[in-house]
Amino acid sequence: MLLLILSGIQINSLSNESNDCESSDEYEFIIGKWHTFPIEYEYNYAVPPMIKHAMDRAIQTYDDLFSFDLFIESSTPKLVIEFGKLSPLELGHALIYINDANISSDMGVTTTDPAYVTGQIVNATVTFGTRVNYQEVDFSCDLIQAGAESIIDVKSVAIHELGHVLGLWHVKNLYSTMHSVYRGPFQQTLSDGEVLGLHLLYTDFCIY
Repeated sequence: MLLLILSGIQINSLSNESNDCESSDEYEFIIGKWHTFPIEYEYNYAVPPMIKHAMDRAIQTYDDLFSFDLFIESSTPKLVIEFGKLSPLELGHALIYINDANISSDMGVTTTDPAYVTGQIVNATVTFGTRVNYQEVDFSCDLIQAGAESIIDVKSVAIHELGHVLGLWHVKNLYSTMHSVYRGPFQQTLSDGEVLGLHLLYTDFCIY
């Protein structure tokens, strides 16, 4: 069975109650993960240099958690990064293709138990929106200032969408990169929960 999971990050529509940076121990998985590394990826010809730069930095953030390279650029990609049209509320979008004959139609598509992650991610696409005002924003814990800006930090979006590509799903904690709503440039980093989730998901691989 081939399962398609759609995920993304949306415009901030929440109040900013705190100036704390990420303090979440939450993680959630989709029911698929990669079985081999590195993941071959390619940029679509239309992707602007700023987005490429942000994705390169996001890839490095995830690579730093492992003792090997998670991603490698290739002309035969399993991951394609695009620049295209999104729905009005979306800031980024990921399509995840999972292959697993053991997945039944009555199963949920997310879990907190890595034992239930039985599917194999075989392909993925990340799309950045042509109408989104992406900028390279300095890291900041000032959520009040971030919430007042119409500028969207492109690296934060890249980190979020790559989290989906690697098998992470949305969490409820508002101050987490994998929350479904963009909160500001503090999302350039990963929470303890997100790092732990990746560790549990890929425990068979060598992780720092």
